[in-house]
Amino acid sequence: MTSTQITLPEFSSAFDYIEPMTPVVSEELNINSDLIYEIQWEGLRVVSVCSNGSIALHTRGAQDVTIAFPEITLSLQSAIEDHDIIVDGEIVALDENDLPQRHAVMERWLTSSHHPNFFRYEISDILYLDGKWLLDMPLYKRKKLLHKVIKPVKHVHICRYSENDGSDIYGFSQELGLHGILVKDKFSAYEPGKRSPSWISLKYARTANLVIGGYTFGGTVLPFGTLLVGAFDQGEFRYLGNIGGGFGKCDVYMLYQLISRLHTDECPFINEPNLESFFYWCDPVLAVEIEFGELSPSGEIRFPLFNSLRPDIDSKECDLPLQLSA
Repeated sequence: MTSTQITLPEFSSAFDYIEPMTPVVSEELNINSDLIYEIQWEGLRVVSVCSNGSIALHTRGAQDVTIAFPEITLSLQSAIEDHDIIVDGEIVALDENDLPQRHAVMERWLTSSHHPNFFRYEISDILYLDGKWLLDMPLYKRKKLLHKVIKPVKHVHICRYSENDGSDIYGFSQELGLHGILVKDKFSAYEPGKRSPSWISLKYARTANLVIGGYTFGGTVLPFGTLLVGAFDQGEFRYLGNIGGGFGKCDVYMLYQLISRLHTDECPFINEPNLESFFYWCDPVLAVEIEFGELSPSGEIRFPLFNSLRPDIDSKECDLPLQLSA
């Protein structure tokens, strides 16, 4: 295996931001190495920096979400005891059947309101411990270290993983209604800010992150009809289709409040769609995750369903050619 030279970040306070390492998304496995299989919770990716008794939670887009999840912060203080530590993981919301609900995580973040779901931080990696960076340490050793230094408590768990053939993780993921699993080279270093082929988001359902560019009215009991979505093509925003379903689990009125604040007079798409119903254009700044059946020959999405808001993603990251979402 080729070694990777890691540039170590400066670490000065609990409020430093570390950009997380991200996986390459694929529908097939092409890593030729010993592997670790991991649950991909599809929650809110959060890197937690804990130093001198202070804790800061940051998303992959550098947004500080510490105050939005007070139960996570309090539990993490108990879980790490007296360590100075940086860990990577996902905040997930679980319903009464312990099934993950990504929309609930995003709604809690955006509104800071009470939500009936149970929130938990699933920690998957450790980057720094008590004055020492661990980025060059092989992943399997970082995993073992996590179990030594993190005490499982009510709202903090160590993410489930396996070093066998992955069938147990695959089966559990499908039971949870998730769209894929993470497959990682067990010897991989942690490379902040890099989308690395050493980590694969292995998908068995097609999902993608797109950007809202408008919405229609009429023909529905919802406060809007369909969402007009697209992606960026070499800096230009291209229309890819309408989303009219999948809103059952989402707070549609909160979503409507968000998109109604983004009105603009000019069409944001370079290929303006032909719309027969009443509509509003929106500034293309709010990302959403969708599930879809296939792409048409012209590149538009077919049979799309809304999955979740993705305010943690920069809309400019949603570009063409269309990438399956991690």
